[in-house]
Amino acid sequence: MPLPIDQFLSRYDPATGRIDGVAPVKRHLSDLRGCFADAAAYEAALREGDPLVYSVASVAPATGEGDLHYGIGRLMPGRIGREYFMTKGHLHAWRLAAEFYFGLSGEGVMLLEDEATGESRMLELRPNTAVYVPGSTAHRTINVGATPLTYLGVYSARAGHDYGAIAERNFRCVVVERGGKPAMIERKEYKGGIQRITDNMKTYATKPIPPEKPEVALVERPWGSFRQFANNRDCTVSLMTVLPGQRLSLQSHTGRAELWVVIDDGAVVQVGEQERLRRAGDEIWIPANEKHRLSCRGDKPVRVLEVAFGNWQQEDITRHADDYKR
Repeated sequence: MPLPIDQFLSRYDPATGRIDGVAPVKRHLSDLRGCFADAAAYEAALREGDPLVYSVASVAPATGEGDLHYGIGRLMPGRIGREYFMTKGHLHAWRLAAEFYFGLSGEGVMLLEDEATGESRMLELRPNTAVYVPGSTAHRTINVGATPLTYLGVYSARAGHDYGAIAERNFRCVVVERGGKPAMIERKEYKGGIQRITDNMKTYATKPIPPEKPEVALVERPWGSFRQFANNRDCTVSLMTVLPGQRLSLQSHTGRAELWVVIDDGAVVQVGEQERLRRAGDEIWIPANEKHRLSCRGDKPVRVLEVAFGNWQQEDITRHADDYKR
């Protein structure tokens, strides 16, 4: 039976991933349980909300033996721990079916895994690139950039989607941020590293974290006075310098709280959802697990003295947003 003429043409927006007249399927963070290797980071992120991770709109004009379908995905930027936002990933129900993916906008990669051998590849997916996915190959799309990733996939009408096999065993490898760039490593290696960090944090669990800002003493002397931010306490002191136009990542820590003392005028400090311009001498208390960020928007560097109470470890950092894509 011939197709209606209106089935021969469809229109789409490569920036938004929308296809005229097609309702997209949406997947939120709660729909991706079990996909991320860092289960603790996943649960922590889910407690903060259930954001849209990706959506897919598909066009299926016919279902005959030689027919083709296509779909457009839009994958949001973000990370869970060091893993980038990703799709669930799938095999084709008809294992022999191959597929082509075309990058439309944004910066991403595709993770491919041969079902028989487990051999894995990470291939870039961005505008003006095409990724060929052979038959019997599990594939997952990953956004490694700072803007939404949109892509178009063309596949056989017979292909079908097998999500069950992936849900049962997941991919052998994960794609994580390392040194500001995406890197493919084995899942068991990454999970082993997470466990070592967790065990290390337990080692330091005896160090107390103050529930509120400790009292800062003002000590008078004949020559003047001094302010004492910690008196015989277990703490780590750092002097942070931020260059003009730069800022730290929006971050939080589970094992420590911090007292920031502003040294120079012009520091912009965000704690939670509130952001304020600060002056020299201001003191800011940052509880454990609270999002925070320091920025310099002036034409001179700003310095902030950080007094950290609890367990100071570089690994104890969750970056919620980062200009440097770490």
